[in-house]
Amino acid sequence: MFQLALGKKVSRDLVVMGLVALAAAVVFEVARVALDQAHVPLLTWPWTIETVLEEGAETAGWILITTAVAVRLITARRGREPVR
Repeated sequence: MFQLALGKKVSRDLVVMGLVALAAAVVFEVARVALDQAHVPLLTWPWTIETVLEEGAETAGWILITTAVAVRLITARRGREPVR
């Protein structure tokens, strides 16, 4: 993934945004512990919001990283840049 980030600026930006989204997902996962420690009942809006934010951030992160890989492969296929 780091070699991918060394390539085109577009790929690098997508990888960085993807890693930031994955880091945010970890933060939301830690918030789950705080909700549990606060004895917030399950199936309430705080749990729903936490789940949506965490899963959404994780999904977005992997989509951005996958898009970065696709950009590198497509540009390499067109002969503009070798894949490292």
